[in-house]
Amino acid sequence: MPRYDIEQWEKETAEIEIRRWLDQIGQWAPDVEVDRLRLREGEPLSGALNRNEIEQLLHAEIVGRIGCFAEGKPYVVPIVYAYDGQAIYGHSGDGMKVRMMRQNPYVCFQVEHRDSLVNWQSVIVWGHFEELHGDAAEQALQLLVDRLKLRMEQEPLLAAYPDDRVLQRDTVTYRIVLEKRTGRFKQQAR
Repeated sequence: MPRYDIEQWEKETAEIEIRRWLDQIGQWAPDVEVDRLRLREGEPLSGALNRNEIEQLLHAEIVGRIGCFAEGKPYVVPIVYAYDGQAIYGHSGDGMKVRMMRQNPYVCFQVEHRDSLVNWQSVIVWGHFEELHGDAAEQALQLLVDRLKLRMEQEPLLAAYPDDRVLQRDTVTYRIVLEKRTGRFKQQAR
């Protein structure tokens, strides 16, 4: 069995984190070879997602979770959403989630993609809730409908999901304007 070299591991781990940080602030070329910095064979690699990876995950997924807080209580609930690069769009009945976001518009939103327990990506964003009306609400609803239709084409099993009537006009349509984004990943080394 090879000797476990803690100093080498610390050096490699520090170098990985420095390169990720440089990538996050736009100072590292994403095509630079980093595979040589992978942790020892069989150990999961984990760390921060860069800006592009965060954007890709937000665009790729369709279900996320809103976290809100009001009257001394937290509340986390899944939603179907659309993302346009600036905001998360959703719709809902006038229930607890909407009442809480009206009371305290500062919320967080989480989305993930999971292949297994050791291969996943997760993004958390923070922003503020804005209720939409008129043309802005109609545009948001159309964005949601288009997103659902595209996803149904990609995943035939979703065809059982109702058509755009699911986005009834008597629901509350809203967006979460994003202020901060962060992401993490874990990946099994090959």
